[in-house]
Amino acid sequence: MRFSGIVQAVFVSLSFLGCTSALTYKGGDLSSLPIVEGAGVTFKDTNGATGKLENILKTHGMNTVRIRLWTSGTYDLTFGLAMAKRVKAAGLNLVVGLHFSDTWADPGHQAIPAGWGSTVSSLNSSIYTYTKSVVTAFIKQGTPIDILALGNEINVGLLWPVGKGGTTAGWSAASQFLHSAKVGATDGGFKGKTMIQISNGWDLGVQQFFYNNIFIKGALSTSDIDILAVSFYPYYGTGATAAALKSTLTTLINTYGKDIIVAETDWPAVACSAALSASFAKTPAGQIAWQQSITTVLAALPGSHGKGTLYWEPGWIGSAALGSPCGDNLLFASNGTARSSVDIFKSM
Repeated sequence: MRFSGIVQAVFVSLSFLGCTSALTYKGGDLSSLPIVEGAGVTFKDTNGATGKLENILKTHGMNTVRIRLWTSGTYDLTFGLAMAKRVKAAGLNLVVGLHFSDTWADPGHQAIPAGWGSTVSSLNSSIYTYTKSVVTAFIKQGTPIDILALGNEINVGLLWPVGKGGTTAGWSAASQFLHSAKVGATDGGFKGKTMIQISNGWDLGVQQFFYNNIFIKGALSTSDIDILAVSFYPYYGTGATAAALKSTLTTLINTYGKDIIVAETDWPAVACSAALSASFAKTPAGQIAWQQSITTVLAALPGSHGKGTLYWEPGWIGSAALGSPCGDNLLFASNGTARSSVDIFKSM
């Protein structure tokens, strides 16, 4: 059913009064923060008071921050360690997503980092050593990682072409690489939870294509992973409904018995002509309603395995489309002032 903006805003507000916080991890990806601050942006709360982004979001219910880590470049280890200090100083949980690449890794891009080699043996050694060094560095500076994501949207494997799925050899390599990364983290002193993230969380076929192939005897085992994470966006297929998400995640839980996090999502704050998978208003109230629909799914999953949502880049001013066909999906206006949807974390 399609609500008018006013009716929807009232509905969402009333929903807050009747619900308790269902999820353990109520978070957002703030990786772009140094870039945005470097461009001169000052963040302001809804009352106009200025502050650090992480503190404003914490005031509105956020308790977890995700940052991405590349093997070099913009989001390298130096960046990650600096961000970790801010996250922990704010009293927030820290999620680190290892892209295992010198640039963006996603379902269509999983490039091997420079200098890592091109054989299964050399890549196993490189990913082990790298992961161990990363978790050790975070521990050494007093900012241990709470959740470590091994790869980013690795639907068809990682470290392509060697670890690209689709063939027996490719899946075998990918499984070995993930296991080597897990062992590296453990040997580096990591005590948190490990996570794997796949895109299109609503699509059971996509999820099964990966998980039916990635667990291989002698390589990655189900015991290596604590959390199965998904991306869930409304832009990339009208099948991305709450009902489909619930069905797919329920199947994953019944199969593997793991906790679930929706590790990436967002919704447009302004008018957008793109076809979306839900009928919520393209407004701040609609952003909250979209998140509430996800929370409802997660809270109803078997065994209380629905653990959290991470809104993707709520404050990336200067890149408000966030790679989507909609022009603005942020929780902040272009002048840095929080929208009413900054309360989205209260619906998690």
